[in-house]
Amino acid sequence: MADSSIHSRATVSSDGDLPIPPNLKRKLEAFQSRLWSIKIAEGALAGLAGLGISYLLIFVLDRIFDTHSSVRAFILFAGFAIPALWLPLRWHHWVYQQKSLEQIARLLRRKFPRLGDELLGIVELSHSSSETNSRALVEAAMEQVDKRIASRELDDAVPDNHYRTWLTGAFSVIFLSAALTLIVSDAAKNALNRWVSPWKSVDRYTFAQLEQLPQKVIVPYAENFNLTPSLAESTVWKPDHASAKLPSKTKLRAYREDGVYRFDVPPQKEESLLGVRVGDEFQKVQVTPLPRPELISIEASLRLPDYLRYSTDPILPIRGGRLSVVEGSQASFRGTTSRELAFASAEGNSASIEGASFATEPVPVEEPFTRTLKWTDIHGLQSKSPLVLEVNPVPDEAPNVFAQQMIDKKIVLPDEVITFDISAADDFGLKSLGLQWWGVADPVTNPDPVTGEKPVAAGDPEVRSLESTATFSAAREGIEPQTLQLRAFAEDFLPNRERSYSPTFVLHILSHEDHASWLTQEFAKWFRNAREVYEREQQLHEANRALRKLSADELDQPDNRRRLNEQASAESMNGRRLDLLTNNGRDLVKEAAKNDEFDAERLESWATMMRSLDDIAKQRMPSISNLLQQAAQSDGSGASKSGTEKEGSNQSSSPHAPTVSNKNGSEENKFEEHNESQQTLRRPMPGISDQETSLDKASGKQKSKSQDFAKPPSPLALPNTLLTQKEDGNTPERQESSAQAKLTEAIQEQKDLLAEFAKVADELQEILSSLEASTFVKRLKAASRKQFEIASILNDTLAGGFGLPRHRIEQQLRVVGEKTSHQQGEQSLNIYQIQSDLDAYFRRKQNLIYKNVLDQMRNMSVVSDVEAIGEELLVNLSGRSIAASEFWGDTLDRWAEELVAATESQTSEGGEKDSLPPHLVLKIMKVLQGEMYLRDETRETQATRPALAPDIYEAKVRPLELTQEELRKSVDDVVLEVEKLPNASKHFGNEVHLLNLVSDIMRQARAVLSRPDTSAEVIAAQTEVIELLLQSSRQKNGSAGGGGSSPGSGGQAGSNGSSLNDISLDSRESNTSGQTVREVDQSTGHSGRKLPEEFRRGLDHYFNALESN
Repeated sequence: MADSSIHSRATVSSDGDLPIPPNLKRKLEAFQSRLWSIKIAEGALAGLAGLGISYLLIFVLDRIFDTHSSVRAFILFAGFAIPALWLPLRWHHWVYQQKSLEQIARLLRRKFPRLGDELLGIVELSHSSSETNSRALVEAAMEQVDKRIASRELDDAVPDNHYRTWLTGAFSVIFLSAALTLIVSDAAKNALNRWVSPWKSVDRYTFAQLEQLPQKVIVPYAENFNLTPSLAESTVWKPDHASAKLPSKTKLRAYREDGVYRFDVPPQKEESLLGVRVGDEFQKVQVTPLPRPELISIEASLRLPDYLRYSTDPILPIRGGRLSVVEGSQASFRGTTSRELAFASAEGNSASIEGASFATEPVPVEEPFTRTLKWTDIHGLQSKSPLVLEVNPVPDEAPNVFAQQMIDKKIVLPDEVITFDISAADDFGLKSLGLQWWGVADPVTNPDPVTGEKPVAAGDPEVRSLESTATFSAAREGIEPQTLQLRAFAEDFLPNRERSYSPTFVLHILSHEDHASWLTQEFAKWFRNAREVYEREQQLHEANRALRKLSADELDQPDNRRRLNEQASAESMNGRRLDLLTNNGRDLVKEAAKNDEFDAERLESWATMMRSLDDIAKQRMPSISNLLQQAAQSDGSGASKSGTEKEGSNQSSSPHAPTVSNKNGSEENKFEEHNESQQTLRRPMPGISDQETSLDKASGKQKSKSQDFAKPPSPLALPNTLLTQKEDGNTPERQESSAQAKLTEAIQEQKDLLAEFAKVADELQEILSSLEASTFVKRLKAASRKQFEIASILNDTLAGGFGLPRHRIEQQLRVVGEKTSHQQGEQSLNIYQIQSDLDAYFRRKQNLIYKNVLDQMRNMSVVSDVEAIGEELLVNLSGRSIAASEFWGDTLDRWAEELVAATESQTSEGGEKDSLPPHLVLKIMKVLQGEMYLRDETRETQATRPALAPDIYEAKVRPLELTQEELRKSVDDVVLEVEKLPNASKHFGNEVHLLNLVSDIMRQARAVLSRPDTSAEVIAAQTEVIELLLQSSRQKNGSAGGGGSSPGSGGQAGSNGSSLNDISLDSRESNTSGQTVREVDQSTGHSGRKLPEEFRRGLDHYFNALESN
């Protein structure tokens, strides 16, 4: 650069410029070089210092926080900008712009103003033209300046000389950087790397180093949680405490404990960032609060013991943390949580995970234990507390069984089918249901009681409850008449388990003869109650007559009106009592209809009487009660209507009441005078004399006045008696008050009612007498058969011990002898009881037939002779015993035949020409009953089918098939008998058609049973048979094949056909008898409870009395 300037000057000099003195020139050029080097050095040192400072700045910032890459890039750019920009600027300013001597002179003038001015003048003169300036003078001036400057040092004239400062700063930075490199080389190197490469992701080096905290932490919602940053093993600095900053500017401090800082962070509800500072280490953690994983459901899967035979593992929900499991099971637990799981365990053993569910391994249940279940979701959250399950083994409980007799009765016939509803429940499964029975032991009547059982329904290992209908028939099971105890039983699948039993039922199985005797006794009790109702009605009638004798003013007194109300209530109550008795009487007829010992005609008469009593109880007694109530509420001062109007009113109010006259002066009163003009054909009833004293008088008076018998108005009704009263034309018509008129009408109806009641009582007394007599016949016949049975038994043993002493005969024959001797003792007692009853009956009836038989029994000493036969058997006089037994068998049978004549009684003469005979009606009813029994037995057999072997099942179905065939033959026999009746096709066409259809369906049912098959197909056929038979019963009870009844025919409850149609042999039959069910009416538009009519009348009277007062 100096050479170029010199060359420039030489050039100038050669062009005519004056040359600058060499010494001066050298001085100026040396100053120029000095200036250039200093300023260039300052720029270089400044750039070096800038780079060092930027590095140190990165180092320092990294100690405070993690310097962002953009900040590091900016600092690096600023550090490199100093040398990159500062050096060119310095060169341009101090080199490029300071190349000429003139520029140098001006620069020197800053330091040395005078010298600088002189140098600037010399430089300017050297460039000026010689023509204008004196050359000599110019050279002299240059020489002078040259001498002056020769002693001067121009190095100090360099302006803004900060060389030393920049040098010191640069070396300081370099020294500090080197020191850092030596002292904290890792930090220095890390800062250098982060400084040199800000675009790279270089982790910040810290002296206090923490184990890397997770970027995101899931914490329990609104719960305190712990944050435990720990120092890394490579940490250089171990600060005593650390701090954490929450979003709410809350700062937490934790002290170091074994290299760990434990922060107890308060509850968080929103997602936020949490900053943790430990020395120069700073980390941020994103905190996300979430609810803990809650248990939605927990259940146990049980592997039950093998003996229970479960095909699937039952699932039991667990509630309350407790579970009871049958002993010997294996239990595994399955839970479902509210969030997908990452881990689950039971008692420290890991469980299988599937989404949000977990399942433990099966555990045998032999003794009580607990299981602690824990789970952790995919976010690391655990349940707030582990679930502790208590598992208790329990024994397999015995099943519970309950039985209910569908029809509550204890006395049954051998061929009657009794139905039970049996239900059972078990904790796991029922194996079977059954019915067990055993006879009640009695040393006299039942020394060898029978025992037995039958299956009712087959269960299943997984059927916990079972309901079935069981049937029992003594004849079907081959059981002789005796007292039985029955109970239902249930079995489960536990080996060697004892059965569970229901409460015991007692059934008295009676033979047909004993059943007939029992029914006779029950009918006698019933008849005594009926007589009490009749006598009560007589008392009410006398009280009404006494009230009628009162004058209108006396009758209008409050006490007498109260008496009328009481009479009305008593009449209503007596009617309800009679209604109840009538229903009980129908039950007795129903029982009698099941017994072949009772003939159809007698049952028809019995049922007809029940129908008459039903009409009295439901129609006529309530009518009298209403009239008495009206009399109590009527005006006592007003006059009644004319006799003609009252007659019509009386007829309309009681169209069925017969008119009864009485000429006995002691009984004539105003009531009889008022009704002298009434002669009306009333309800027909049979005239039967009563042998009871209390009823015989009234009956005799009425029968003495009977003149004609009305034609029976309905089928099978008894003849009616027309009772009239002689008119008295001289009796004047009198005016009565309204209350007297109503009372008169009530007394008239009540008198007619008593007359009819008396006739019904006569007929019932006749039926009872006939039944009691027939009972003696049956008892004597039974005693006769027993004598022949004993003779037959002795005859079988005659060859083995005839004529031998007792000690020489075989033990077996001696046992037979002792047994038959005991039986003869029983028969002696039985015959004595028959003789005693016959004696008592004769004293009451005074019938010579009974006296004749009774005298023979006493004269022939039958009781002692039969007892002597037993004593002879003990000494092996078997031949004499056989002869004596046969003799007394013939004698007892002969006495029974002599009593047959006393059993004949007046019965209905049969139905009308268009009504079925009673014996056919009874046969149809028995077929209906038998079909219902058969259906119940079929259902029972079907229920037990799964538990029976094929051959056993076929053997059980075979009797059902035979029974179905017998019922079909009975229907065919009825059809043949009906077709033989006169005009059968005209009057009984519908019945024949229905019965033929029934026979066809029965044939189909038998075909199904013969397969064998007891499924729904045969049950449906049997049900259709029952419905058709019920339909036939409805037709007979309604129109009886088209036959009508004469208008106004009362006393038959408004029903045609056989009275046996009123009787249902089975309580499950539909109500086909036309019985009127007493209901409480309620007017439309009125709300409130329904009250009986008599209650409403009483309330009305009460409120009327309140209003009048």
